[in-house]
Amino acid sequence: MAAICGINQCRFDKDYFASSVLDTPTILQASFYENTTPVYWNLKLNKIARAHTQVMAEDDCFTTSECSDGSSSTRYNNENYVYESLGENIDCMHPYTSSYSYVRNLVCEDVEYNSCIADSVLTDIEDRNNTMDSAFQEVGIGLAGDSKSTCKNYYTESYGERSDFSYPSHPVVSGAHFDDQNNFFFILTYFEHLSPTAIP
Repeated sequence: MAAICGINQCRFDKDYFASSVLDTPTILQASFYENTTPVYWNLKLNKIARAHTQVMAEDDCFTTSECSDGSSSTRYNNENYVYESLGENIDCMHPYTSSYSYVRNLVCEDVEYNSCIADSVLTDIEDRNNTMDSAFQEVGIGLAGDSKSTCKNYYTESYGERSDFSYPSHPVVSGAHFDDQNNFFFILTYFEHLSPTAIP
């Protein structure tokens, strides 16, 4: 839940996420991104994300398309998720801190070097683009670990857009407590109609 809250926090209020979460107000600029609607948890996408994350851990393979389970489209089709568009983000981390940390890493794209990649470097920010893509309506999250693998801990976000999806008419609230390197946090996201806001 912390991961989905983090994703939606970024989608709702990109300026807050860039300046306060990533301490990099120069990314997620208005010339490249707009605040957008939330993504909702989907069971099929969650199965896809969890299965691929497990394959990456077991195969010691860090890619969306060249592990033993094939391409993203193959995985979506095998789960009978009928999509208009799809996107997948993957990350790995050792030692593991929190699922929220994966969201930070993926939006920043270069957090291990203590600097985030600029919005203008379009070829290197696919993960950020997926996170902020207004076409995506749903997401699944996968976490898996294998002590014998290179990265030890793996993470997948599987995004989807469906033609038969409809947003709920009522406000949507989600929250999560999580431990990030022995620092405890609570994050709450609130969405009503098409005026999204985030409450840190």
